[in-house]
This record gives sequence, structure tokens and C-alpha cells, in this order.
Amino acid sequence: DNIPEAVVQRLGPYIDREDFDPNAIKKASVACEALCMWTRAMHKYHFVAKAVEPKRKMLREAEESLEVTMTKLRGAQAQLKEVEDKLAQLETDYTGAVTKQ
Repeated sequence: DNIPEAVVQRLGPYIDREDFDPNAIKKASVACEALCMWTRAMHKYHFVAKAVEPKRKMLREAEESLEVTMTKLRGAQAQLKEVEDKLAQLETDYTGAVTKQ
């Protein structure tokens, strides 16, 4: 996430070289093979992270919007329960009054 764009651009020519391949470098040095693999992975990660970041931002915004909507829904559900409880009480009172007559 913190790889400067200038560094990625400077790495580009090396990544594109045919001899900058872990299998080719392994013949010279196993340690360099690991560095080559790491460098290629960081280069690839940079572009993947760059592509995913707008989607992460949209997800955060959607989650914030969802939370606001869920808060409104919980409030509406609480009001509905109050009305249903009052309606049930009125029905009980009505049934009681009808049976008295």
C-alpha cells in the first residue's frame, strides 16, 4: 500500500526482462531467487491494491449507508411494535366491553 509510484515505475524495466525470472535467477543464487520472487510479488500487489482501493472505498460508503438505514429501520420497527401493542390492548378492551354487554 505504501510503495511509491516512482519506485514501481523504476522496477518496471526489470520486471519486464526475461532474465528477471525466479527460475533463471535460481541458477545463480537461491537468495536472489527469493528476492526476485518478493520483488515480483510486491510489483503485482501494487497494481492489485490500486485496482481494489476504489472498491474498498465504495464498500465503506455502502456500509455507512447501510448503518444509517438500519438505524431508521430499528426506529420504525420500535414504533410499529408500540402501535401493535396499543392495537392489541384496544382489541382486548373492546372484547371485554362486548362480553360485558
